[in-house]
Amino acid sequence: VMAVLIWLYCDDTSGNRSKKWNEHYSWLFALAGLSKGAAKGDYHIHFVCTSNIAQTVEMMEGVVEQIEELYRVGMWAYDAMHREAVLLFAVVFALLGDNPMQSEMACHISLKGKFFCCCCWVKGHDAREAEDDDEPPAEAQTRASTPGPRASLLFGGFMVCMDPLHSLSPVGSLALEELDPHAHMPVEVLYVLLLGIVCYFWRDAVARTSDTEKQVVTTRLACLEVDGLGPSTSKVAGRMFFQYMGSLVGRDFRIPGLPLQLGLFALYDILPAPALKAWAALSHLVPMVWQLSIAHVDAYLITLRTHIAELLDCVCAWTPRWFNKPKFHLLLHLPDHVRLFGPASLFATESFESFNAVIRGWSIHSNRSAPS
Repeated sequence: VMAVLIWLYCDDTSGNRSKKWNEHYSWLFALAGLSKGAAKGDYHIHFVCTSNIAQTVEMMEGVVEQIEELYRVGMWAYDAMHREAVLLFAVVFALLGDNPMQSEMACHISLKGKFFCCCCWVKGHDAREAEDDDEPPAEAQTRASTPGPRASLLFGGFMVCMDPLHSLSPVGSLALEELDPHAHMPVEVLYVLLLGIVCYFWRDAVARTSDTEKQVVTTRLACLEVDGLGPSTSKVAGRMFFQYMGSLVGRDFRIPGLPLQLGLFALYDILPAPALKAWAALSHLVPMVWQLSIAHVDAYLITLRTHIAELLDCVCAWTPRWFNKPKFHLLLHLPDHVRLFGPASLFATESFESFNAVIRGWSIHSNRSAPS
């Protein structure tokens, strides 16, 4: 008898070729035991269901029924390694999705709410509380929970991991008692880091540059030599990062952190010193997150927490207004999720996102009836 661990993923995508949004919710899964190289292939992404009518949790009911039946009855398969028949049953290792989808699966109000984190009870401040808050700023500051030599005072408890949430989602009540949507939804590093904090920094840098400086930065990016990064690495299209700064997607970061790290060499005399320190700290953190394997978990987590604390310190020294972005808080949960699920590159959703093109093709070439 063998347990098969799976990543269960849900996302919304458009079923139209045009820009008109035709929302389809789709459930996919992949084997959690695959290596990072094998998990990138579309042939390891398995389609479960899609619908442009039913919502996420409604579709989850049918998925849970099949998982329950497989758990009770099992499925016989032939093990080529042991050369014998084995009985398999599926176990959901984690729920994957972007930040809005994770909030929906956890029945959470999303990042725009006062309790913006779906993993803990951290609380933000609304405008009314900010006006009525008479507590002195020095007393309102609290020490970050991430250890490290540069752990500094951060504002308002925003960067503190609070007590974990208990399961409030119907996903846990659908007879998957061992699955807690709040604890088993790891931080989505694609949206939190690359399409989150990295894009925040880049848009801020673009807003600071004049037209002449943009031409200088574009030329510098185009002239940087990247042959040492591998034969598959192409020149950085600097003009593209300026023209489409507000609509960058995952394929623009084929090498995670490359535009960010190269940006340091192009913006060194344009950005102020505190901003450059924050860029450098983020450039140290991104490659540390995208590790394919971890030899010593405890040492790696200490280093990861140190880099996260260094980034938060530099951002706080730059301007505390960045902490209005909840994604800076989500970084504090990443070490715990790495310890529980493995390297962050394993639960990054790039491969699932690429499968959206397949679903869109099915919708375009279908008979236009409801696919559910």
